[in-house]
Amino acid sequence: DAQRLEAVAELRRRTGQPILDCSEALQATNGDVEAAIRFMSDRSQAKIVVDAWDPEWRRRFWAQFPKANPGQSN
Repeated sequence: DAQRLEAVAELRRRTGQPILDCSEALQATNGDVEAAIRFMSDRSQAKIVVDAWDPEWRRRFWAQFPKANPGQSN
């Protein structure tokens, strides 16, 4: 419906996240845009914590900062 599409568009405009992620967050929060923003933030923080334990993710992350890499001698 039009109201749902407007909420997805607003959430996408405010967060810059993909449409499907916005739609999923709104569905999980019963269409509450503010709650959807918190939901998306909590989910992304959880993903960062999970990814931080992945050695490949850590390698790619630290590759961005070669002078600060604790696993590499400078």
